[in-house]
Amino acid sequence: MTKEHTSSGRSREGVTQVNKKIVTQFYQEFYVNQDLEAAAKYVSEDLRQHRPNLADGQKAMIKDYADYLKEHKNHKEEIRRVIADGDLVALHVAALDEPATTAVVDIFRVQNGKIVEHWDVCQTVPEKSANNNTMF
Repeated sequence: MTKEHTSSGRSREGVTQVNKKIVTQFYQEFYVNQDLEAAAKYVSEDLRQHRPNLADGQKAMIKDYADYLKEHKNHKEEIRRVIADGDLVALHVAALDEPATTAVVDIFRVQNGKIVEHWDVCQTVPEKSANNNTMF
């Protein structure tokens, strides 16, 4: 069995691990630690945004989160899972706001060491569930 390699000569697994580290570090610094300056290090200035209520670009991402934090002073985020394949990295996150918790899946595409594309899906965790499983 041969290892799959990218055009840069790195194995696909190697690229996956590098991208997983980039996105995880970004998320930890930017969203969990709320260090908005971290975006400059990890996010392309011309980020392609797929959230319909948010404009493209690194600056729009920073402004959106800064505005959110002003409204939600006790906001916290916890990374629960990281899934990566090549240039795509997905994080399963608990976004904690009193009294609600939101289950979030953020998906990022990485190119040349920077996050260049972002999608997300968010769902409020209900008080009661039809089953005994958690959303995390």
